[in-house]
Amino acid sequence: MEGYCTPDCGHGYYADQKTRTCHVNHHTPVLHINGSLLVPIGGSAPLLPSLLEVWDPDSPSERMVFQLVQGPNNGQLVLLTENEAEDNGGKTRRELSRENTFTWAQLKLGRVLFTHLKNKARTGEFALRVADPQMFSQLATIQVQAVSMKPPRVVTLAPLILEGRGSLVTITKPVLHVDDPDNPADVLVMVLEPPRHGRLTRLHGDRPLARFKLEELSREQIQYVHDGSEGVEDGVVLQVNDGHSYRNILLQVQIVQKVEGMFGKINIPAASLFLSELKAESGTDF
Repeated sequence: MEGYCTPDCGHGYYADQKTRTCHVNHHTPVLHINGSLLVPIGGSAPLLPSLLEVWDPDSPSERMVFQLVQGPNNGQLVLLTENEAEDNGGKTRRELSRENTFTWAQLKLGRVLFTHLKNKARTGEFALRVADPQMFSQLATIQVQAVSMKPPRVVTLAPLILEGRGSLVTITKPVLHVDDPDNPADVLVMVLEPPRHGRLTRLHGDRPLARFKLEELSREQIQYVHDGSEGVEDGVVLQVNDGHSYRNILLQVQIVQKVEGMFGKINIPAASLFLSELKAESGTDF
């Protein structure tokens, strides 16, 4: 009846203030988390309905309200709200703190974002619960993983020149320079196929490397040590991995010999020197 407030509907029911009718409400909502939330390092990602699955047989989804119970420990939960300002497409950002809420409609519209703080840990969590007009669900924890969305980039790649069998040479930036724009400290370089005629070691070290950090390569702390065999060329296959994407690199090694002549020392590729020696022994033109 117009002008009258909705009466108390009693236990197991709730009142709809708009339609002034009573609705049955026997079931507590259930919040289930599907997987974890992936977000770019230092970036943002929306919370999606596919991540937050709500089950409540007697309450429509549009009546569901989410409440932040425990804030993120490696970022911020942000709500985009309508604003008359032109900035951000007519929306303004409001950080959600403990006990703040957002609706199912806001979730569906992609207005609830998680923003990772680059100086915080790569992994973290926050906790939510969902409510129908009367009852709250159990607490649910969302795991957050900040991952690299930008793969490692090869800036320079050239053959590694080794002067003489049994010698060693440092892998410098003009030979191999790899850059990772968002998390270089976490990037590993794996030796997928080691050299056939030598080994990779750290400077002033002798132990063959199976892996090393990208930072070590950037600081020119990695070297190739030849074993003195008759091989005229060599190579190593490296894999640069940032934990989310990877890139394989073939680093070629060319072995040259120093020959002294009337013009001084000349570097001649070992393959050419080997062919010259065969020619001198056999007297045959190649």
